[in-house]
Amino acid sequence: MLRPDVPVVQLVLQAVNPGDIGYFLYGKDLGLTLGNWPMATEDMSPVPLAAGQSSRIDILFYPNLHELTDDARVALEAALGGYTTLVRLDGELFMDVLGVDSFPVPGGWSVTGFVR
Repeated sequence: MLRPDVPVVQLVLQAVNPGDIGYFLYGKDLGLTLGNWPMATEDMSPVPLAAGQSSRIDILFYPNLHELTDDARVALEAALGGYTTLVRLDGELFMDVLGVDSFPVPGGWSVTGFVR
């Protein structure tokens, strides 16, 4: 919590580039759900992924408490209170190969896990 009315959810992910060409990975309208309740939408800044390497990705979400449903607020409070809560991230990801083009990551991807 930044203040009593400003929660922050930080997701830390690892992206792997198994290919032979480096690129920047970035996201648009990435949606965060906790306990299957929509919380917030954010864009992901470009993250460099060298060929054959992995990179850490940190994404911050700022759920607006005034726009959440009662059930979503309960899920957020549970997660912030230390209760294990289902988390899901999905949206549009793109690979930007400098000097070549940007390519969408094939659809159907998502990240699912638990926050504690």
